[in-house]
Amino acid sequence: MNAAIHLLLIIGLAAQALGQSSALAPGGGSRVENCELKVITQVLVPAEEPGVLVELLPREGDMVEKGELLAKIDATDAELTRAAAIAEYAASKRQAENDVSIRAAVKAAEVAEKEYEMGMEANRIVAKALPESDIQRRKLTVDRSELQAELAQHEQEVAVLQAEAKYKQYELAEAKLQRRSVKSYMNGMVVELVKHAGDWVTPGDTIMHIIQMDQLRVQGFVPANRFSRNELLGKTVDVEVSLTGGGIERVQGRITFASPLVEAGSYKVWAEVNNRQNADGQWLLNPGLRAAMTIRGLPATQ
Repeated sequence: MNAAIHLLLIIGLAAQALGQSSALAPGGGSRVENCELKVITQVLVPAEEPGVLVELLPREGDMVEKGELLAKIDATDAELTRAAAIAEYAASKRQAENDVSIRAAVKAAEVAEKEYEMGMEANRIVAKALPESDIQRRKLTVDRSELQAELAQHEQEVAVLQAEAKYKQYELAEAKLQRRSVKSYMNGMVVELVKHAGDWVTPGDTIMHIIQMDQLRVQGFVPANRFSRNELLGKTVDVEVSLTGGGIERVQGRITFASPLVEAGSYKVWAEVNNRQNADGQWLLNPGLRAAMTIRGLPATQ
């Protein structure tokens, strides 16, 4: 009987030791209570052009991807402006490519130069075969023709610059048109539609609110007299999140920030953790939930 009691006592002590060890964080660590899950990245999607909001594609709760079309602002005026800019650029480009004036001026200069040389040659053969006034007139014609060729070249260079300016106007019109198609800047969830179809928007007006859900931040406060900032940065943390409706979700993360500001004897730290979706496609972790995190590799806080 004594042997049996002794055996039961040994089994009980072993079970108790096993239970205690399973409750410890792997490798020990310092536990930080009263933490909160927060959003890492959020965007208030703005209107960039004025006009009537003609279409909103997502609804609250929808997931959107970076570059996805979210809304459309009436683009009638912008399309007409772009069409006019295209036509003006096409006309200006054709003018810039037209070198007829240059070629005509060059030919005229060549003819004038030839006539001047012939007059000079005639006077060399027969003295005063042509009066001096005629020679001067021919020389003036040469000079004028050369200047006309330079002017034609200059006018074409100006036309090229004008064509480039017209193309910039077309690009501006195209950009204004594209900005009437509002696209997402990030992957995330639409949590609020601030504007609705039919509303008038001006540049800067918030159309919708999007938050990142695949990664969240666990924020807490650490006693300043216990650990330095350098001790915490990069440390692995085990996080216990109190879920809505009850239950605990355990995840791991890494401390990415420790504030240099000490407030009431503590400073702010946060770790980033990956979120996941359940079988229904709903995100398990939500901003605002309470949590606790155990910082690995540090002695337990007294």
